[in-house]
Amino acid sequence: MEDLDAVEYESCTPPDVAETAKKVTLELLPSKSRKIYEKRYDEFIKWCNSNRINKYSENVLLTYFSKQAETYKAPSLWSLFSMLMATLLAKNDINIGTYSKLIAFLKRKRVGYQPKKSKILSFEQIIHFLSQAPDEQFLMIKVALIFGICGACRRQEVIIRDMQNPLERYTNTELLQRFRFSRQTIEMVLLPLIYPNGNAPDDMRGLPILPIIKLCTALRFYAVGSLQRPCGDLHSISQSSACRIIREVSEIIARNLGQYIKFPDNPHDMTRNREMFYAMAGFPGVVGCVDGTHIEIKNPGGPTAEVYRNRKSWMSLNVQAVAGPQAEFLDIVIRWSGSAHDARIFRSSSVALKFEQRQLEGILLGDSAYAQLSYFFTPMNNPLTRAERRYNVAQKSTRNVVERAFGQWKQRFRCLSKCLNYNVRAVTRIVAATAVLHNIAVKGREQFAPDPHFLERNVPVPPATRPMRCKYLPHPVSIFIIVLLAPLICIINK
Repeated sequence: MEDLDAVEYESCTPPDVAETAKKVTLELLPSKSRKIYEKRYDEFIKWCNSNRINKYSENVLLTYFSKQAETYKAPSLWSLFSMLMATLLAKNDINIGTYSKLIAFLKRKRVGYQPKKSKILSFEQIIHFLSQAPDEQFLMIKVALIFGICGACRRQEVIIRDMQNPLERYTNTELLQRFRFSRQTIEMVLLPLIYPNGNAPDDMRGLPILPIIKLCTALRFYAVGSLQRPCGDLHSISQSSACRIIREVSEIIARNLGQYIKFPDNPHDMTRNREMFYAMAGFPGVVGCVDGTHIEIKNPGGPTAEVYRNRKSWMSLNVQAVAGPQAEFLDIVIRWSGSAHDARIFRSSSVALKFEQRQLEGILLGDSAYAQLSYFFTPMNNPLTRAERRYNVAQKSTRNVVERAFGQWKQRFRCLSKCLNYNVRAVTRIVAATAVLHNIAVKGREQFAPDPHFLERNVPVPPATRPMRCKYLPHPVSIFIIVLLAPLICIINK
């Protein structure tokens, strides 16, 4: 009935209007490749006519694409699907993009497909050939290669980048000051961790940035928290390139979070941690100390932006960490906004679930913001007896290790003490990457002298609505009592 109505409607349409509509419809196809689109459409119509098919249903398209799959690979099938979808929608008012079975068929064909890549020379191979091959035999090839590289480069890339290897340029002390790691750790641990094969992901460019330069650029940003200094220390890197490098390196390091931040796997290491905690202040059974710290971020915008405003009135992420006896991180949670309470973050964390299910055994220590549990010990608010006061002293002295861990972490990587002008996803990657690097530094015993001028962000407290009394001054009532008792004290002394 609908088809009869459509035919009746078309028959009532004036010829000039129908012709104009047909031209406008055909203009919906891409102008440059319209001939290819119409060719693929004609091939499909010819196949339908040869099989006496009048309606272009989903089963018809499935049959047609199954035949084409015998000849074409997955990318070509998707290209054919795109062209037929555009032409059938323009000429027949049929949207094959809604055919779920057909799309599922094309996705299935893409599984396991490996595109063929051309074999090309790497940057290191080209440099080796230009420097080592004898000129008597390969001079013309060298000249052609040099002109070919320069011809393929952009104007800015024709200028030779003066990128000296920082490991050769700086002494070990200067490397620690600039990048927070020694030469041995950078070469033997960090570089293989980030680029196992020695090649950066985009080393197919005409003049690539070497992996060691990328690593040092990211480390320099973590150390100072500014994009200008890495660009100044490592020449010929634009600020936009440095920004992309920091995102890339941070994401790669963050993937190794579970490898470097975890509780000890074997009972021997767990027992050793208990003994080291006990040696601090005599608190037995401790396996970790819990606390949170705020990492400042820019305003993320949107309807939920105020969720990130913390109690100090600036935007942040509330990062929870469990610290070990050597100020290393045993667990870290980076997904909560600044307004989230520390106790809520801990209750929702996986480490709390592991202790409740007894997958981990021992005692955790935290401040009074957390609730007292069978495995989580907090300080007593009003200690009365000598034993209670000794408990508070031991608890606070032992728990102080997590504060020291945060202090060392933020002193080593100053970007955490500044406002990170990235989106929330990128900030979580940067925080996770620096936490992994902190554990690597602790494990490798990297020497780093703390800056005496280092201070955490200090937000001024708004003025109080009433006069504030210093807690060290005596109360007026106490002064009145002392004045009354002074004569009596003098008589007793005589």
